[in-house]
Order: sequence, then structure tokens, then C-alpha cells
Amino acid sequence: MAHETGHNLGAQHDSAGNPCADVMNIMSTQASGKETAFEWSSCSRHSIHTFLSGDHAACLKDRPQKAVELPQRLPENSITLTINVRGPLEISRGRVQRLF
Repeated sequence: MAHETGHNLGAQHDSAGNPCADVMNIMSTQASGKETAFEWSSCSRHSIHTFLSGDHAACLKDRPQKAVELPQRLPENSITLTINVRGPLEISRGRVQRLF
């Protein structure tokens, strides 16, 4: 999500016409799994700062004309499940499994 937000804020992929190394930071072309994968490269920080300092970011400063009313309850997209078994169960990632 941060990677795509970076694109929306003017950042390109690292190493795409800039001196920052690929496969290191948020704007890399592929996930690295390294600690730096959760950090902005200096190139991305510069691009985002340039975007936010320019006229293109004016829309981010708009105040809403009226408040949006949010629903009081979440939509009911749930299911009811009745399980009648003896012994403990393990539920993980949508799977139900008897332990013994």
C-alpha cells in the first residue's frame, strides 16, 4: 500500500532514472524482505517532497464541503456456523481442524 501511495505522490521506482539502488526500499521493483524495505529511499523522499511542495498537491489541502455520514454498523457479510463435535478444535486462516 505504501508503494502505490508513493506512486500517487510522485515517486518512481528506485533505479528508474535515479541513482537509488533497486531491491532495497519501499519503491523497489520487487520485495526484498530486508529491513530497509519499510523505508523510503532518498530518491523517493525527494520526489514526494517535490510533489507535496508543488501545485499538484493543492487538492490534498481542500477542506470537505460537508461531513460524510458513516454507517453506525458494519455491513453484515458474515455467516453463522454451528459446529457440533467433541474435543478441541483449531481454527486458523478460515480452516477448522480437530486436534485429535
